[in-house]
Formats: sequence, structure tokens, C-alpha cells
Amino acid sequence: MVARSPEMFLVAYFLSRCGVILDNSPNPFPPTALNVPTWKEGYGLFYDTLGEGRNLATFRNSLKNTRDDFDAHLKNGRVGWRSDDASRSPQPLARPAQAVWDTWTDRSDEELTIRVLSIISKTTRSGSEQDISSNDPIAAAIRKLESERDKLIQAIDALRRLQ
Repeated sequence: MVARSPEMFLVAYFLSRCGVILDNSPNPFPPTALNVPTWKEGYGLFYDTLGEGRNLATFRNSLKNTRDDFDAHLKNGRVGWRSDDASRSPQPLARPAQAVWDTWTDRSDEELTIRVLSIISKTTRSGSEQDISSNDPIAAAIRKLESERDKLIQAIDALRRLQ
């Protein structure tokens, strides 16, 4: 069994917190920022970066189960993992999940989305950098935006530590 990484817990929290609830559907959809219509495709976006030797089906199940850990603690249209007590209270979060909760619960959806999208971006960069010519203006623009995004995340983190 492969242990879940801190980044997997962060992605699961994002999926739970930022899923989209539509009036005409009983089930939430993946966060809009992922630009995918199904949870299966949403989970797959993180496979190359977070799969850690799991096969794709096992990875999807693991990420879904990790998301379910957070679902019980958020009002997002999903039940999540509940205790067997009479009140069906949420199961306590495991230490790594609680660490993500404590770090991100008071931060904005925008900050969370930027951080999670950077996890997908790692896969895109590592998988395609060999194929991109250094003379490609689009690739250069993407690298510049990623660099600026990383600087903003660092600045936001530094400001939060000062508070």
C-alpha cells in the first residue's frame, strides 16, 4: 500500500471544498477550474504527479476516498465518511488531513485553486519541457506566468506567517 502524500490530501481537500453544486443535480461536479465534466477525469488530472506507482483505477479510488474524508466536514452536497454513532457525526480527520484543514480552511478558494493547479502544472512541465523549443513564444509566456504564480504563492505564504 502506498501512503498518501501531503499533496494528495491537499488535492482531496480542494476537490471536496470547491466542487460545484448545481440546482438540477443531486451530485456535485468537479471544480470548475479543472475544466472537466466528470470526477473520473478530474482525478486523472493528478495521476502523473501523485500516482506514486498505483495503477490508475487504484489512484482514482484512493483520491476519491481521501476526498470523502473531507466531505463529511464541509457542506458540499456529499455525505463523506461518517461515524457509526446515532448522530452520524463526521469521522475525525487523520493527522495529515487535519494539517491540510488547519492550513487551508481560512484561505480563499482562489489561493487554494492556484496551489492545486500548480500540482497539475508540475506534470505538464516535466512531461513536455523536452518537447518545447526554447524559441517557442507561447512556452516562454507559460514559463513566465508560472514563475509569477509561484512568486505570488510564496508572497502570500510569507504574509500569512507574519499575521
